Amino acid sequence: MTLVRTTKGEHTYALSNGQEHVEFASTYTERVPTRKGSMRLIRFPLKVGDKWEDEFQEEGEFQSPHEHFRYIYKEKAQSKALGIETIDVAAGRFRALHIVRESGWVKLDPHDVSNIGMTHGGDAQPVRVNGWTITHLWYAPTIGRAVMKASVRLGDPFYIPHDESILNLANTAVVELQAFEGQGRHCADQALLRSRQPEMYLPIGYPAAASDTWQWSLQLREHRPRRVK
Repeated sequence: MTLVRTTKGEHTYALSNGQEHVEFASTYTERVPTRKGSMRLIRFPLKVGDKWEDEFQEEGEFQSPHEHFRYIYKEKAQSKALGIETIDVAAGRFRALHIVRESGWVKLDPHDVSNIGMTHGGDAQPVRVNGWTITHLWYAPTIGRAVMKASVRLGDPFYIPHDESILNLANTAVVELQAFEGQGRHCADQALLRSRQPEMYLPIGYPAAASDTWQWSLQLREHRPRRVK
């Protein structure tokens, strides 16, 4: 990502695939045209012990060579700034503010928009899938971005991990900053230290038997907002 412009509280980044990523500077979240409400990954000004909530609704979409469907996505979250930590990632050592975000969400009203005539079964009417996502961010003020993120999706709140255990869960996805250049600082690409894919993409706490139901598709696919051209 390369910061190309800042206008009216928004940061626009050029991505390596030629697309652009636009973020609200005050919330550290992507601009989504279909979103009603507000998602707030970070609330500035920010200090240790701060707590905040956010709630929003938007249209979700999943597309692959085998499936293409849209649905309604609703999320409500609470976040807290836990403390200041020194962490090592591929791009170097950083003093970072550790933030945890626990969000409960629901996916509902799915409908097929493919040209291949996919059909889905299922007994539940209307179709509704609930879940939870736990996200930990390590935000480094010196570069204005998170240098590491760990997240896990769950089908049952019983499995919500303790703060110190999320990095040890097999189903946790971890990403880290590998390179950075700007503000007089240069971090060359180094070998990844912590990044990893989850061992299973099926969230913990859902039935593990594959089926042709809408419930299976909605619980298996990670949420992505619909991209409106």
